[in-house]
Amino acid sequence: MTDPELFKFDVRVRERMLRRSAINDGELEQHLAKLSDLDEKCDNLNLRQPALGRGEPESSARPSGPPAAPRSVPPPPPRPDADFDDDWGDGR
Repeated sequence: MTDPELFKFDVRVRERMLRRSAINDGELEQHLAKLSDLDEKCDNLNLRQPALGRGEPESSARPSGPPAAPRSVPPPPPRPDADFDDDWGDGR
């Protein structure tokens, strides 16, 4: 969207603009009425969108079959001994 005036009608910020009174309901309705209906020129895509809370139910999205075996986690690296002398400047 290149026109800054149209930005305030963007669906991603529209509610914020209404709350801040940057636009009012009348302006929004006028803007929406001027838009042409392009529904017949569009293709609908049915895609899962879990972040939006849409899509297949959780149970049908999981693969069937036995659960995967847990992976082993490597042990953490050994910690240096408490007696370890980290003095580099002693000249030895």
